[in-house]
Amino acid sequence: MNLVMGGFFEGFYWESGVLEFLAKHEENLTIYTSSVGSLRGLFYSMYGENFFGRLKDFINKKNNPIKDIISSFELYNNLYAQTTALIRLGRGKMSLYEPQILKEFLKDYFGKDTLKSLNKDINFEVFELKSKKVVNLDKNTSIVDMLMMELAFPPYYPYYLYEDGYFIPSSFLSLIPQKFSSDSLIISFDSNLDYPIPKNTVEILLKVSYSRSLKNYQILTEKFTKIEPKKNLTSYFDMSAFFDGQSRIKEWWDNK
Repeated sequence: MNLVMGGFFEGFYWESGVLEFLAKHEENLTIYTSSVGSLRGLFYSMYGENFFGRLKDFINKKNNPIKDIISSFELYNNLYAQTTALIRLGRGKMSLYEPQILKEFLKDYFGKDTLKSLNKDINFEVFELKSKKVVNLDKNTSIVDMLMMELAFPPYYPYYLYEDGYFIPSSFLSLIPQKFSSDSLIISFDSNLDYPIPKNTVEILLKVSYSRSLKNYQILTEKFTKIEPKKNLTSYFDMSAFFDGQSRIKEWWDNK
């Protein structure tokens, strides 16, 4: 089975629930990933169907900069709250954590391992800003560099400089990766997000950005089977979202 995952932190639990179910029921998965989907894909490739427990352990490491963001309900209530928090904090740069601090943490955790060391068939896709090209990362790319590229999206940090290129996850433009097999199954939590009416210039820009990404997503996936939430969740970051994702994919699985 070919599986496509992108998305941002809001879908962390829900899409993990979908992936765990498929990992337990489908022997051979080929995964196309971008952005936070790459983090899930990475841990699945390392630990198989038991990936989610190890992924949560990784997130909850004491010095992991991502932990503080996910644990803040306000920041993860929606993108508006994230950006408003940045303004209140007076940050001149579009960053909720310093990229170098994140990179040092990732180096301590993954060392010098490359994508070649992974056990599963995983594709990691990014977008290079200067050339405006979608790039499927080479297997010799280090896991650290891959994650730095895949997590380089506002309001966390704007891009990652790598081999003279400026990289962001391709799913920032389309919610999911842009190149994948014609018989792929699409997983997307973000396509069902419901943002409130914007009240200021910053919120208008965020709304426009999301609308653009959603439109590109709809074009990319028009002829594909999609697994999306059927309802709006009240909380993104607890196990209720995880089990809702499992319930949604089981419903599809039982009727396919």
